[in-house]
Amino acid sequence: MTIHNILSWQQSGARANQSTISRVYHLLEQLTNSLRYNAFTPVLFVDFKQAIDMFWQQGLLLKLKRLTCPTPYLLWITNYFKDRTITIDLNGLLSDNITIEGEASQGRVFGAIAYIIAHHDLQQIFERPENNHLYVDDLGSIYVCP
Repeated sequence: MTIHNILSWQQSGARANQSTISRVYHLLEQLTNSLRYNAFTPVLFVDFKQAIDMFWQQGLLLKLKRLTCPTPYLLWITNYFKDRTITIDLNGLLSDNITIEGEASQGRVFGAIAYIIAHHDLQQIFERPENNHLYVDDLGSIYVCP
């Protein structure tokens, strides 16, 4: 993802040596600069509810195809989302298999990575993408008034 420049620098999720703290530091730096100039600076925080759980798999595959992802990877990802089941173990009592549909599984690393790839171009809708801070499915957007 990094080699092919899929991850914007504003996205700190699923990246080596970065975390939510990386975004917080940058946001605080922007706020501090605004305070120096006594500028009105609203900040919007968005938590996309169930973003990974309600993930659109076909959208990911389309995006990857546009990014010229090799066919074997596309096939592997397609297979990853097919025929998924879980079993619940409650004190040794096992449930029947439960089919999982339309999910990228929030608790798995690939779910977060898939979400990030599918939304890697989110920054393009903003007038000033450098004022946005992303951590997987969370967005902080600061408007620095002139």
